[in-house]
Amino acid sequence: QRAVGNLPDDLPAGERAAILSAASDEASAIEENTIAEELGRQAVTAYRSAGDPVRAVMVLAGIGALGRRRGRPISELQASMEALMAELDGLPDSTAADEARADISYYRSVVQMDLRDLPAARASLVELQRFARQHPDPDYRTLHASRGALADIYDGDISGGLQRLAAVASAAERDGREGTGVGAYRDAAAAATFAMDYPTATRMLRAGLRYADSIEQSFCAHLMTGTSAVVAWAEGRWDEAAVEARHAMSDRGCRRGAELARWALAYVAVGRGQFQDAVAALDQGLAFGIQSEAIELTLPPLWGLAEVALQAGDPTKAVTLCDDALARAQAVGERLLFVPFVVTGMRAYQAAGRPADAAGWLAAAEVHVGGIPEVSSQAIEHGRGLLALANGSTGLARVALEAAVRGWDGKGRIWEATWARLDLAHCLVRSNRYAEALSLAVEARTVASRLDSRPLADRADALQRMARGRVAVEEPWRPLTSREFAVARLVGQGMTNAEIAGSLGIAPKTASSHVEHILAKLGASRRAEIAAWASQVSTSVGAP
Repeated sequence: QRAVGNLPDDLPAGERAAILSAASDEASAIEENTIAEELGRQAVTAYRSAGDPVRAVMVLAGIGALGRRRGRPISELQASMEALMAELDGLPDSTAADEARADISYYRSVVQMDLRDLPAARASLVELQRFARQHPDPDYRTLHASRGALADIYDGDISGGLQRLAAVASAAERDGREGTGVGAYRDAAAAATFAMDYPTATRMLRAGLRYADSIEQSFCAHLMTGTSAVVAWAEGRWDEAAVEARHAMSDRGCRRGAELARWALAYVAVGRGQFQDAVAALDQGLAFGIQSEAIELTLPPLWGLAEVALQAGDPTKAVTLCDDALARAQAVGERLLFVPFVVTGMRAYQAAGRPADAAGWLAAAEVHVGGIPEVSSQAIEHGRGLLALANGSTGLARVALEAAVRGWDGKGRIWEATWARLDLAHCLVRSNRYAEALSLAVEARTVASRLDSRPLADRADALQRMARGRVAVEEPWRPLTSREFAVARLVGQGMTNAEIAGSLGIAPKTASSHVEHILAKLGASRRAEIAAWASQVSTSVGAP
């Protein structure tokens, strides 16, 4: 800023342009995007005045990248990159022109990947690779390798692509290639999150945020903070997700990072039954996604809105939103981000009283995401289980829903994993396996209590009511274990935790833990409720 403010009036245009361009780069690095764009446009004017159109084109390409951060429509960015490449084609060959072509090939591949036009993106990467082989700057090879790995992920080579992308990030950091290294960490974390590979996402986020902090690069750090909030939500760390999300939304940064955080905050609100807050945030997120034309910024808020509609008792709206998502995903071939819609759509169609259409929905979903089983298999099994249960085929439903529970647990996706348990509990009730159903419902209720999730708690409570009283006579103290029931009876006698410990010969800490588990399993908030329940059970049975 000092250099720009002290530019002499008689400074040659080329020198003026170089200073303005450098200042634009520095403003971009600290997320002063409006200032960066204005300085960049001044640099373009100065370069053209200096008779250096190639440098002007290079700065314009960077301005286009800033537009992507701010949510400019991808079609506009694509047209801009094509126009810049056409301008270069009309200029004499030079080393600078080759470098500009490489830069535009990279930016063009980013835009094409946003559109999920993978053949076009790979063609652009071929141009970038051609230049990288001849140029001494290794950053170009890093850019080619990282974008190629990302294309592989979207093409379906998810594990392999993530491994290659992580290796690129690590190597770039080791070699001191700061910008490309932190960018590779950012992309690896985002892709792993989209693929529900949360352990990989967490590793990349930890390494990437540490690296971004060490080199004071705020753009990627902001995006990764937003991604961290989404991962925390998925893994059931909802309070942490809300804190991370608010942090990212209050930080100065690009709109993309803020919108990632907004999804996480909205998802927590959905899970806690705060539907009005969720809709307000998700509507804003969806508007930004539609404005940007990026499928990865459109489907996540759309899924959140479908879940809100479903949980709030408007399945018809949820069906409409899921159908919209399928059409958008099919149009560009996006599969990873569509996976959460599989189960939401099934529930919506069934709740809307359209069982035949639910079967059709599942068939269409299987066609669309069946080619990525490492991401979609648990969602497909969950959908099959719901369909079989609706058809009265409880045996088939149980097998599918058990597979769904294992699959969602393996992903670490707490929302769907808990719903799968509740669906399996319902299936077991329908199969007259009440004790097993009650155990699952209690397990889900415990999770709901920890998450403070009203929708999950309500469903778990309903299933407990369905199953309780129908369990085997020899186990009337369910959902508690025999030891927990013994503790509950002593609570009913007015004993403190220390007194319970002395009576049962256990540590006071163990007694306290038992009481906490009993409260969660019974859906109770006070010891008096435990006492009332234990008294009711004790009227028909002695101590176990």
